[in-house]
Amino acid sequence: MSNNNLIIVYDDGTEEENTHESILITEKNNFFGWSCDAGLDYISIKGTGDVYAGDCKVKHLGNIYSNFSLPNKPVTCKFTRCTCAGDIQTSKRKINK
Repeated sequence: MSNNNLIIVYDDGTEEENTHESILITEKNNFFGWSCDAGLDYISIKGTGDVYAGDCKVKHLGNIYSNFSLPNKPVTCKFTRCTCAGDIQTSKRKINK
């Protein structure tokens, strides 16, 4: 494996090594409606103590000064662009309908 830190697996099973920078430049960062492990793999805590699933704040999980709980299942992405490196590197799966 090279210095690329992401593996994209396509519907046909082929794989492509990539970086979050390349995903942004090539505009492969639209994960709207996809299942995302934000909150399972990655949380963010703001200065106010608010805890969110991912830097994108896809879901508010509570506050460290009062009460919060970590999720036990993936969230569905509600954004048309994933722009933070941490969020891009979080595991995602396309939901086939």
